[in-house]
Amino acid sequence: MNVNTGEEKVVAQGPFIGEFAWSPDGRWICFNRRDHANNVTDLHIVPWNGGEGVNVTRTPYWNGNIVWTRDGKHIVFRSRRTDDNFDLFVLPLERPKEKLDEEERGEGRGTGSEQISGRGVPEPLQLFAALQTAPADSAQRKSPERKEGEKKLPEVRIDFTDIHKRIRRLTATVFNEGGFAVSPDSRTVIFVAAPVDQPEIWSVPLEGGSLTRLVTGVAASQLQFSPDGNRLYFLSTGGSIRYLARPTNAIGAVNFTARMVVDRFVELQHMFDEGWRLLREQFYDEKMHGVNWDAMREKYRPLIEQVANKEDFYALVSLMLGELNASHLGVGGPTVSGAETAYLGVWFDPDHRGLGVKVARVLKNSPADKDESRLRVGEFILAIDGTEVSNNEQLWEALADKAGRVVELLVNDKPTKEGARTVKIKPINREQWADLLYDEWVETRKQLVERWSGGRIGYIHIRAMSPGELRKFEREFYAEVVGKKEALIIDVRFNGGGRIHDELLSILKRRLYAMEQYRGTPPFTQPFQVWQKPTIVLINEFSASDAEIFPKAFRDLGLGKLVGVPTYGGVIGTYNVTLIDGATFFRVPVTGWRTLDGVNLENYGVKPDILVELSPDDNANGNDRQLEVAVKELLKAIGSK
Repeated sequence: MNVNTGEEKVVAQGPFIGEFAWSPDGRWICFNRRDHANNVTDLHIVPWNGGEGVNVTRTPYWNGNIVWTRDGKHIVFRSRRTDDNFDLFVLPLERPKEKLDEEERGEGRGTGSEQISGRGVPEPLQLFAALQTAPADSAQRKSPERKEGEKKLPEVRIDFTDIHKRIRRLTATVFNEGGFAVSPDSRTVIFVAAPVDQPEIWSVPLEGGSLTRLVTGVAASQLQFSPDGNRLYFLSTGGSIRYLARPTNAIGAVNFTARMVVDRFVELQHMFDEGWRLLREQFYDEKMHGVNWDAMREKYRPLIEQVANKEDFYALVSLMLGELNASHLGVGGPTVSGAETAYLGVWFDPDHRGLGVKVARVLKNSPADKDESRLRVGEFILAIDGTEVSNNEQLWEALADKAGRVVELLVNDKPTKEGARTVKIKPINREQWADLLYDEWVETRKQLVERWSGGRIGYIHIRAMSPGELRKFEREFYAEVVGKKEALIIDVRFNGGGRIHDELLSILKRRLYAMEQYRGTPPFTQPFQVWQKPTIVLINEFSASDAEIFPKAFRDLGLGKLVGVPTYGGVIGTYNVTLIDGATFFRVPVTGWRTLDGVNLENYGVKPDILVELSPDDNANGNDRQLEVAVKELLKAIGSK
């Protein structure tokens, strides 16, 4: 938009334009845009006043965080070329001079027609490249005039011929490169990374070379150089502003005091409008699931006057979101909670009365299962850090806020202090406890399948549809199943979703097309590690989102049967937005999922081929009849030996 005239002009159209950056001379805009058909996010360059944009990366990956160097000769950006690993890349906007000289000499020896399109590209593209590299001397390309006294900006020249082939990788590490900045002299890139367990600041020459660690243990984001390049300013822990002095790499702080007065009522109104508007413009179903969305605003917005705090606001907005009857919606933020209860790694006998608590079971690999802090079934914990405990709330008070800290237990094989011993133990938090419970649950099911099938059937549980779980699936699938088992159970019960369905299906639907053999050895398959044996997927009411897409596609592709109960019925692609207060998240479902015959999987629930419901008694006694039925069904398919 022209700030003087108010005239607006569209220079690039979406959807899915994520970010943009102006060239130093203001003649070009580089932006990234996701191609919704193949989920690729490329960088594009377009003239400032519109025209045909050029894809300058052309890679099947995510590319973003665009920074033009101040001299106008390069673009530096981040790209995810491998799973969950971001590296830095640089794009030279012109070809190296020596290469141009060679080509010019070669063109001079050619014929007239060769001289016109001498770079070996079709004539229209050659003309386009010539136009793009030409100076902006026409009225159409002319940049705003420079005022007297202003520093002359570098003229950015771009040779688009095979520009994507000139991309160079600046970093190739096993850790993620985060935020970065390019020095004003366009020679150095400084970036943030966390190689092990603490943040660090590194540098690398723009032309490539060795990486140098500058600072360790300093959190940094929003990096920005001072105009002279002597300081790199950044946002650090707790919102503090710090700087890295160059070239000494000393860390300093910018001390400041800022006062901001916030009208909470107006802020909540704006947050309400912001969330409501996001859904109006981006909710995957333009008919809003049949809800009059304008009427919902009129119904709920006046109630903000009754809101006393953020928790009340979240509750109010949640009521409005509920009108849509859709999954993947939500609003929330930081809340105040009490001390977290720590876990020793044992279950207590609820029937014990009197002094102490009796150990009924010990969780494998928990703190109570380690040699230096072992507790045994039947033993009594009489005191925690000197406080006597028994089967009441006093026990949990003694464990409050103790996760990760050494605790002293008074332990005996009888409920008396006489002859008791002291055990030092380091309790774990709720998440660590849940992980150990999960590992035990999975191991139990592996053993059941092994026993029931006589070792003929494999079992893999997928906890979430995440890249890490995909890697785990691949490890187990290739190491324990392919070439070793005659059938497979894939369990996606209690899986809340993510996005790895396509990768899983690609592994499972590979088909044998040839056999290869070395002299004197058994033949092996092409492709390697192909799987074409009977397979069943287990589902339940807690299989949600991508853990519904996967089993539905698995069956539709004829890969096997589904066993269990209908899935949750929440299938929408979503993302989170932070509202204006800087702390509240708001979920925006933007993509729907439909089968090839038009069935919307939202509020649908994938039905199993074999329905097996677990009763309360089954759950209480640990009877997994769904797993048992799956084993029996696969044994029928593979037959008896």
